[in-house]
Amino acid sequence: MYELESLLDPNKFLRVSKSVIIARKHVKKIRPSLSMKYILTMSDGTLVDVTRSYYSDFRRFFGI
Repeated sequence: MYELESLLDPNKFLRVSKSVIIARKHVKKIRPSLSMKYILTMSDGTLVDVTRSYYSDFRRFFGI
């Protein structure tokens, strides 16, 4: 995953958990959850959890 992450544009893509990298343009909804987490609704309707390990990076990426 780290190798793939290093190949992607950091202004367009963000890792939000150990197994998920998201594209900024496909995030349709951001909903706060318990314990320093977020739940994202993607453009295809998929729900994705932002885990606590990536919480701060996520907030910086989206300016929250």
